[in-house]
Amino acid sequence: MKINSTPPSTVIHQGQPPHVTSASLEGATLPARDPVCELLGIQDLAALGNLHNKKVFLRVDANVSARCDNFKFHPRIRQVVDSIETLRRAGARVIIASHHSTPDGASFEEKSKAPLFLRLIREFPILEPSMSFLSLHTKEVRAHGIDERRYFQRALAQLDRSKPGEAIFLENIRLLPIEKRKVPDDLPRTIAESFDFVVNDAFGVGHRFGQFSVDGIAQYLPVERKAIGPSALNEWRSVFNFVRDATPRSIAIVLGGDTDKFGTKLLLLNELLTGDRVGLVYLGGVFGTTYLHACGGSLGLTPISGDPIHHALLTRLPSMYPGVRFDLPNELSGLDDRGTVSQWKLGIRSGLPYLELPNRCMALDQSPHDLAQTFSRAGISRVLAVGPLGYYVRQPFQTGTIETYRALARWAAHGEDRRLLVGGGNSVEALLAVEEFRDTTSPNVTLSSGGGALLNAVAGVLNTPHAIQTPAIKAFREKPRR
Repeated sequence: MKINSTPPSTVIHQGQPPHVTSASLEGATLPARDPVCELLGIQDLAALGNLHNKKVFLRVDANVSARCDNFKFHPRIRQVVDSIETLRRAGARVIIASHHSTPDGASFEEKSKAPLFLRLIREFPILEPSMSFLSLHTKEVRAHGIDERRYFQRALAQLDRSKPGEAIFLENIRLLPIEKRKVPDDLPRTIAESFDFVVNDAFGVGHRFGQFSVDGIAQYLPVERKAIGPSALNEWRSVFNFVRDATPRSIAIVLGGDTDKFGTKLLLLNELLTGDRVGLVYLGGVFGTTYLHACGGSLGLTPISGDPIHHALLTRLPSMYPGVRFDLPNELSGLDDRGTVSQWKLGIRSGLPYLELPNRCMALDQSPHDLAQTFSRAGISRVLAVGPLGYYVRQPFQTGTIETYRALARWAAHGEDRRLLVGGGNSVEALLAVEEFRDTTSPNVTLSSGGGALLNAVAGVLNTPHAIQTPAIKAFREKPRR
């Protein structure tokens, strides 16, 4: 459903990135400086030279459920495996840190990375001989917290005993107070100075500020001892290639998601719109229902953001950016007051989209929506899509997300100059069941490991391509803290 209109733009062509492999680490001769690293102002893994027997702190993004149906196809898991294999073949001795998102009140077992580690070595048996998992001992889990100093002492001692090509997978880094800098002593520096190099290959958390494993440990090492990993570099390359040569109003944003991180994504959307290259915004998921509610709709029990500031900003966006077309789905589906699956068409009232549901009804999905004709009329040549468009964890309310995203993949694959960049941890996991994304052979379709990080990265490249200020990137080009 159209909210306002925008003029068309010119279709452009975008090249594809080369694949980075561990072969670039072999030998003493370094390749030419990577052009993306030049733009970011940091160095890549190859620039570290000979890594044999060197101690490396590796940050990855393995924030994936061990019960994921398509675990081995998840881009985050593929990237973790690629990172570990790259360093293993180079003969480095590695400590691996990652996080695991869990709801408030989750048990220790739910927060632990142990299930993921076991699934990882089961799905990728090539890793098992060279990897171990460092569990927290009972004596390290105290009534008032975790004794992280004892835990890291044990981790570093095990690293000292390790052989070239071996790796130690740490517990969920967010279980440790140091991740949020709640350590009033020298532990961060002690840990940092125990490594020869720090490598960040976690694109999906590169926008996180004030986290030891993201922008903390790197602050204690000189520039020549820290680098971005091959997977994160490929993600950044995808972002630069997506944005490169984009003409005015040639980019569409498909934004979905739930109430989690709603405000952050909304602010990032505003950043994406400050230039002139976004021509269309499609609001799905809770972004669409919140917009409907803010326009005066009555949505019963439908999930929305309850923050009035979010409502005010959402309804102002079309008038703030009159050159951008804003769209909503034409039809929503969900449960009526008897718990029966129902569908409702959106209407127009006073020039605004409108939906009125009985008090006990809830809209949980959108009907499948093919945006191809809309893109054609608006002159769209590339699409950035982030987040689920429905309540994806509950059947049958994955359909809108899966079929709409499948239509996006078909649109991108059938046009030489089209590009589709898809991200978001929740939507990605649902899309792995879709052949067009799990086994995509189209160079025009890229599945990212990031959601908010992807929005942040594209906004940064659109607005300040030569001065990217995400915390991870900034920390990797700074001189060490004194």
